[in-house]
Amino acid sequence: MDLTAVQGVFNAFPIHWFFLGGFFVVLVLDSLRKGTARATALALALPFAGFLTTLIPQTAFLKDVTFVSQGYGPLTVFGTLFLVSYFLFRRMGIEHFESGIGEPIQSLMASLAASVVLILVWVHTPALSGFWTLGEPFSSLFAESYRLFWLLGSYLALAFARG
Repeated sequence: MDLTAVQGVFNAFPIHWFFLGGFFVVLVLDSLRKGTARATALALALPFAGFLTTLIPQTAFLKDVTFVSQGYGPLTVFGTLFLVSYFLFRRMGIEHFESGIGEPIQSLMASLAASVVLILVWVHTPALSGFWTLGEPFSSLFAESYRLFWLLGSYLALAFARG
């Protein structure tokens, strides 16, 4: 059995398209099952963690720690701040307003909005983009000059999906 044609198809697509597509599908399935609260908390926690990561070099006790600025330190700091932010946003009451359970349009909208926020944060956070660069189509489509519009559009879609 010759699989070179199938291998050629998979080699034509960058691997991050599969990861982002898988992320989107998992969010859609989770939103259909439990509502859009997790996607909303994710979309709120990602930019907040990115913002907090930019504050670390000016922080009183952490600015002199070399772990924070070398190697995988910034990625670890971002991941830790993201997890803390996600759980804080979930505990702030978003989970008590579960909506979109079993509603496919709301699940698709919330998952797409959270995926767009993930791409925005990934492209514009040095700790993440230094770990893995998403590529030229994402960098140009989600450039600095369009970031505000993508973020506002995502949050409008989340607000519509939750209401």
